[in-house]
Amino acid sequence: PDAMQIDFADAFIGGGVDHTGDQEQILFVIYPELHISYIVCEKMNDNEAIVISGCQRYGNYVGYGSKLKFDGYHDDPLKDKRDCANRVPRHVIGIDALVSPGRQLSLPVILRDLNKAYIGFKGDCLIDKAEKLPISTGKWGCGAFMGNPQTKFMLQWLAASQNGRKMIYYSFDDPAYKSIVPVLKKWTGKTVGQCFSAIIEAGEAKIEGVIHPDLFKILLKQQVHYI
Repeated sequence: PDAMQIDFADAFIGGGVDHTGDQEQILFVIYPELHISYIVCEKMNDNEAIVISGCQRYGNYVGYGSKLKFDGYHDDPLKDKRDCANRVPRHVIGIDALVSPGRQLSLPVILRDLNKAYIGFKGDCLIDKAEKLPISTGKWGCGAFMGNPQTKFMLQWLAASQNGRKMIYYSFDDPAYKSIVPVLKKWTGKTVGQCFSAIIEAGEAKIEGVIHPDLFKILLKQQVHYI
Protein backbone atom coordinates (compact mmCIF):
# COMPACT_ATOMS: atom_id res chain seq x y z
CA PRO A 1 0.00 0.00 0.00
CA ASP A 2 0.96 3.68 -0.38
CA ALA A 3 2.12 4.05 3.20
CA MET A 4 5.15 4.57 5.42
CA GLN A 5 6.51 1.16 6.42
CA ILE A 6 7.59 0.66 10.01
CA ASP A 7 10.85 -1.21 10.60
CA PHE A 8 10.67 -3.06 13.94
CA ALA A 9 14.25 -2.06 14.50
CA ASP A 10 17.00 -2.88 16.89
CA ALA A 11 18.46 0.17 18.69
CA PHE A 12 21.41 -0.41 16.36
CA ILE A 13 19.39 -0.37 13.14
CA GLY A 14 19.86 -3.53 11.08
CA GLY A 15 21.09 -5.49 14.11
CA GLY A 16 21.21 -9.21 13.42
CA VAL A 17 20.45 -8.76 9.73
CA ASP A 18 23.02 -11.36 8.70
CA HIS A 19 21.74 -14.26 10.79
CA THR A 20 18.00 -13.98 11.53
CA GLY A 21 14.84 -13.79 9.45
CA ASP A 22 12.68 -11.47 11.52
CA GLN A 23 10.75 -8.44 10.26
CA GLU A 24 13.64 -5.97 10.21
CA GLN A 25 15.96 -8.45 8.57
CA ILE A 26 13.40 -9.22 5.85
CA LEU A 27 13.14 -5.52 5.04
CA PHE A 28 16.93 -5.27 4.73
CA VAL A 29 16.97 -8.26 2.37
CA ILE A 30 14.26 -7.07 -0.01
CA TYR A 31 15.38 -3.42 0.18
CA PRO A 32 19.18 -3.84 0.12
CA GLU A 33 19.80 -0.07 0.07
CA LEU A 34 18.73 -0.07 3.74
CA HIS A 35 22.12 -1.55 4.60
CA ILE A 36 23.65 1.91 4.26
CA SER A 37 21.77 2.94 7.40
CA TYR A 38 23.78 0.87 9.85
CA ILE A 39 27.00 2.29 8.42
CA VAL A 40 26.01 5.91 8.98
CA CYS A 41 23.54 5.73 11.92
CA GLU A 42 24.51 5.42 15.56
CA LYS A 43 22.51 3.63 18.25
CA MET A 44 19.12 5.23 18.63
CA ASN A 45 18.30 7.07 21.83
CA ASP A 46 14.85 6.84 23.41
CA ASN A 47 13.83 10.08 21.68
CA GLU A 48 15.08 9.16 18.21
CA ALA A 49 13.81 7.37 15.11
CA ILE A 50 15.47 6.75 11.75
CA VAL A 51 13.67 7.77 8.55
CA ILE A 52 14.94 6.20 5.31
CA SER A 53 13.46 7.41 2.05
CA GLY A 54 13.96 6.36 -1.56
CA CYS A 55 14.79 2.66 -1.23
CA GLN A 56 13.83 0.33 -4.08
CA ARG A 57 12.62 -3.23 -3.66
CA TYR A 58 14.64 -5.86 -5.52
CA GLY A 59 13.55 -9.22 -4.12
CA ASN A 60 10.62 -11.43 -3.14
CA TYR A 61 10.63 -13.90 -0.28
CA VAL A 62 8.71 -16.74 1.31
CA GLY A 63 8.77 -17.94 4.90
CA TYR A 64 9.87 -16.30 8.12
CA GLY A 65 12.66 -16.74 10.64
CA SER A 66 14.79 -19.81 9.96
CA LYS A 67 12.49 -20.71 7.02
CA LEU A 68 13.05 -17.45 5.15
CA LYS A 69 13.96 -18.00 1.49
CA PHE A 70 14.61 -15.81 -1.53
CA ASP A 71 11.78 -16.12 -4.05
CA GLY A 72 13.02 -14.30 -7.12
CA TYR A 73 13.53 -10.81 -8.46
CA HIS A 74 10.90 -8.15 -7.71
CA ASP A 75 10.01 -5.60 -10.38
CA ASP A 76 9.30 -2.60 -8.15
CA PRO A 77 6.31 -0.62 -9.51
CA LEU A 78 7.68 2.51 -7.79
CA LYS A 79 11.12 2.43 -9.44
CA ASP A 80 10.21 4.94 -12.16
CA LYS A 81 8.24 7.26 -9.86
CA ARG A 82 9.73 10.13 -7.87
CA ASP A 83 8.61 12.19 -4.89
CA CYS A 84 9.13 15.93 -4.36
CA ALA A 85 12.84 15.30 -3.60
CA ASN A 86 13.34 13.14 -6.75
CA ARG A 87 13.45 9.89 -4.76
CA VAL A 88 11.61 6.60 -5.12
CA PRO A 89 8.46 7.36 -3.07
CA ARG A 90 9.02 4.76 -0.37
CA HIS A 91 9.64 5.57 3.28
CA VAL A 92 10.87 3.13 5.93
CA ILE A 93 10.78 4.27 9.56
CA GLY A 94 13.05 2.53 12.07
CA ILE A 95 11.83 2.53 15.69
CA ASP A 96 13.07 0.25 18.47
CA ALA A 97 10.76 -0.99 21.20
CA LEU A 98 11.93 -1.71 24.73
CA VAL A 99 13.46 -5.15 25.14
CA SER A 100 11.85 -7.42 27.76
CA PRO A 101 9.97 -4.47 29.26
CA GLY A 102 8.57 -6.33 32.30
CA ARG A 103 5.34 -4.73 33.49
CA GLN A 104 4.34 -3.35 30.14
CA LEU A 105 1.49 -1.21 31.42
CA SER A 106 3.69 0.70 33.86
CA LEU A 107 3.88 4.43 33.19
CA PRO A 108 7.61 4.59 32.32
CA VAL A 109 7.30 1.75 29.79
CA ILE A 110 4.12 3.21 28.26
CA LEU A 111 5.63 6.69 27.92
CA ARG A 112 8.89 5.44 26.45
CA ASP A 113 7.34 3.36 23.67
CA LEU A 114 4.51 5.81 23.01
CA ASN A 115 7.01 8.64 22.54
CA LYS A 116 9.20 6.42 20.35
CA ALA A 117 6.26 5.57 18.07
CA TYR A 118 5.09 9.19 17.99
CA ILE A 119 8.53 10.42 16.91
CA GLY A 120 8.81 7.78 14.19
CA PHE A 121 5.29 8.32 12.90
CA LYS A 122 6.03 12.00 12.25
CA GLY A 123 7.75 10.66 9.14
CA ASP A 124 9.82 12.35 6.48
CA CYS A 125 10.03 16.13 6.96
CA LEU A 126 10.57 16.62 3.20
CA ILE A 127 7.18 15.20 2.27
CA ASP A 128 4.34 17.66 1.80
CA LYS A 129 2.52 17.56 5.13
CA ALA A 130 -0.79 17.56 3.28
CA GLU A 131 -0.10 14.05 2.01
CA LYS A 132 -0.20 12.48 5.47
CA LEU A 133 0.65 8.97 4.30
CA PRO A 134 -0.77 6.23 6.53
CA ILE A 135 1.39 4.02 8.73
CA SER A 136 1.87 0.38 7.69
CA THR A 137 2.77 -1.60 10.80
CA GLY A 138 2.03 -4.65 12.93
CA LYS A 139 3.35 -6.45 16.00
CA TRP A 140 6.13 -4.00 16.78
CA GLY A 141 8.41 -5.28 19.53
CA CYS A 142 6.34 -8.44 20.05
CA GLY A 143 8.82 -11.04 18.78
CA ALA A 144 12.30 -11.34 20.22
CA PHE A 145 11.68 -8.18 22.28
CA MET A 146 8.74 -9.92 24.04
CA GLY A 147 6.31 -7.02 23.93
CA ASN A 148 2.59 -7.39 24.55
CA PRO A 149 0.63 -7.30 21.25
CA GLN A 150 -2.40 -5.51 22.67
CA THR A 151 -0.34 -2.83 24.38
CA LYS A 152 1.81 -2.22 21.31
CA PHE A 153 -1.28 -1.94 19.10
CA MET A 154 -2.84 0.70 21.35
CA LEU A 155 0.36 2.73 21.62
CA GLN A 156 0.83 2.75 17.84
CA TRP A 157 -2.82 3.70 17.32
CA LEU A 158 -2.42 6.65 19.69
CA ALA A 159 0.86 7.71 18.05
CA ALA A 160 -0.65 7.56 14.56
CA SER A 161 -3.75 9.46 15.68
CA GLN A 162 -1.72 12.21 17.35
CA ASN A 163 0.22 12.61 14.10
CA GLY A 164 -2.99 12.78 12.08
CA ARG A 165 -2.25 9.57 10.19
CA LYS A 166 -4.32 6.50 9.47
CA MET A 167 -2.85 3.14 10.46
CA ILE A 168 -2.79 -0.07 8.41
CA TYR A 169 -2.23 -2.85 10.93
CA TYR A 170 -1.22 -6.46 10.18
CA SER A 171 -2.19 -8.81 13.01
CA PHE A 172 -1.45 -12.09 11.15
CA ASP A 173 -4.47 -13.69 12.86
CA ASP A 174 -2.84 -13.55 16.29
CA PRO A 175 -5.50 -14.65 18.83
CA ALA A 176 -4.36 -11.80 21.10
CA TYR A 177 -6.40 -9.54 18.80
CA LYS A 178 -9.65 -11.51 18.92
CA SER A 179 -11.49 -8.65 20.64
CA ILE A 180 -9.88 -5.84 18.65
CA VAL A 181 -13.06 -4.95 16.73
CA PRO A 182 -15.19 -4.13 19.80
CA VAL A 183 -12.27 -2.19 21.28
CA LEU A 184 -12.01 -0.12 18.11
CA LYS A 185 -15.77 0.47 18.06
CA LYS A 186 -15.74 1.67 21.66
CA TRP A 187 -12.69 3.94 21.50
CA THR A 188 -12.86 5.32 17.96
CA GLY A 189 -13.87 8.97 18.19
CA LYS A 190 -12.44 9.40 21.67
CA THR A 191 -9.44 11.65 22.18
CA VAL A 192 -5.86 10.44 22.43
CA GLY A 193 -5.85 11.76 25.99
CA GLN A 194 -8.91 9.70 26.94
CA CYS A 195 -7.41 6.52 25.50
CA PHE A 196 -4.07 7.20 27.15
CA SER A 197 -5.74 7.71 30.54
CA ALA A 198 -7.62 4.44 30.12
CA ILE A 199 -4.39 2.56 29.39
CA ILE A 200 -2.70 4.08 32.44
CA GLU A 201 -5.70 3.12 34.60
CA ALA A 202 -5.47 -0.42 33.26
CA GLY A 203 -1.82 -0.53 34.29
CA GLU A 204 -2.66 0.67 37.78
CA ALA A 205 -5.28 -2.04 38.27
CA LYS A 206 -3.87 -4.69 40.57
CA ILE A 207 -4.80 -8.18 39.41
CA GLU A 208 -3.33 -10.74 41.78
CA GLY A 209 -0.86 -13.08 40.11
CA VAL A 210 -1.20 -11.40 36.69
CA ILE A 211 1.84 -9.61 35.27
CA HIS A 212 0.44 -8.95 31.79
CA PRO A 213 -3.34 -8.36 32.05
CA ASP A 214 -5.66 -8.57 29.05
CA LEU A 215 -5.65 -4.88 28.08
CA PHE A 216 -8.47 -5.19 25.55
CA LYS A 217 -10.72 -6.85 28.14
CA ILE A 218 -10.05 -4.05 30.61
CA LEU A 219 -10.64 -1.32 28.01
CA LEU A 220 -13.99 -2.82 27.08
CA LYS A 221 -15.13 -2.58 30.70
CA GLN A 222 -13.79 0.89 31.42
CA GLN A 223 -15.81 4.06 31.47
CA VAL A 224 -14.72 6.88 29.19
CA HIS A 225 -13.42 9.88 31.13
CA TYR A 226 -14.05 13.21 29.46
CA ILE A 227 -10.98 15.35 30.04
